[in-house]
Amino acid sequence: MDPHDRAWALRGAIATIGTHPVAWLRGRLWHSRFNATQLREEAIRSNLQPGQSFLDVGAMWRVDGACSFFAERLGAGAVTALDVMAPTPGFVAAHRSQDSRVVYVNGDINEPDTVTELQPHDVVWCAGVLYHSPDPFRTLRHLRRVTGKRLLLATEVVPDRRMQPPSAVVLATKSSHPGAPHSRPSDVQPGDYGPWYLLPTPRAVRLMLEATSFQVVSEVAAGPFHRLFVARRTSPGP
Repeated sequence: MDPHDRAWALRGAIATIGTHPVAWLRGRLWHSRFNATQLREEAIRSNLQPGQSFLDVGAMWRVDGACSFFAERLGAGAVTALDVMAPTPGFVAAHRSQDSRVVYVNGDINEPDTVTELQPHDVVWCAGVLYHSPDPFRTLRHLRRVTGKRLLLATEVVPDRRMQPPSAVVLATKSSHPGAPHSRPSDVQPGDYGPWYLLPTPRAVRLMLEATSFQVVSEVAAGPFHRLFVARRTSPGP
């Protein structure tokens, strides 16, 4: 393990929180106070080398392309911001004020045409996407196709339970995660990415990554309900 990976693994070991009967309450407290900006910026800074290309999957919702602009300021080469949403006013304003070279792509990581258009990027950042996908394995396979070297996957989770196998909550609500919707949808439509379709445990995420040809380098926990996985692509080709 190189020093860069060792440092991230140490952070993960320190930050990882074991399961506990009051995990849900602790999770509510963590969820309200952990610094998401600091977490994502440290992850990108630690894994992106100057000149490397950078892809930001799910770039708009509540962040206005912030990860793309941060990667650009760090000296990334080509930077692409992908989202099914149109560019937000905040993104447009920041792009103009920073005289940015970030390229916005209006597309869906789950669609083959979008994946073909994107081509591989050295480092891929993907946050808040996996649990909104009706087919998370498809999402991860497509992420593998656009990942040249390293995937930074930030996702909501439910805590692992001792002596129980890796699992996931289907159509999660606030009864299982403090940030989830209040109720399950009564009718799920194609292309609807609002519901929390499959909310996995951290061990389940690791298995899903391994099953789609990624090797997890490190994992950082921000409380029981949020994980950031750093993974290498392990197989060549599409």
